[in-house]
Amino acid sequence: MRSTTNLLIINLAAADLMFVVFCVPFTAVDYVLPEWPFGDYWCKFVQYMIVVTAHASAYTLVLMSLDRFLAVVHPITSMSIRTERNASIAICLTWFVILTTAIPVAVSHGVLFYPRQGGHYTACLFLHNKGYSLVAFHTLSQNFDTILV
Repeated sequence: MRSTTNLLIINLAAADLMFVVFCVPFTAVDYVLPEWPFGDYWCKFVQYMIVVTAHASAYTLVLMSLDRFLAVVHPITSMSIRTERNASIAICLTWFVILTTAIPVAVSHGVLFYPRQGGHYTACLFLHNKGYSLVAFHTLSQNFDTILV
């Protein structure tokens, strides 16, 4: 049964499943091991996916709230607005905005090497030594898509 509510529930489930698959295992290993063993690409990817999946879940809940608001407050007039096509467009547009506004996360994170006895220590961190301002980064990357809404 395809409805706007079901499409949004599937989208929320997909975002949460992506979080469980792409973020939880790597974050757990990062907490357990004293260093980041997965390399620079996975560091950037995991940090990017953490932001993407968190925002996708949050904005899907926003879309669900809007859908329910229209269904309850304007039940007759919203029938032409609350279509599967419009829900699909809203979901695709939401993912596009989230995927593009989270790009600075991937660019500004990476593996840093710290010397230690007998080798080096690696950590997946925000690259503040590359000239990125942590305050400016968080202000823009975490709030840019909110400002768009």
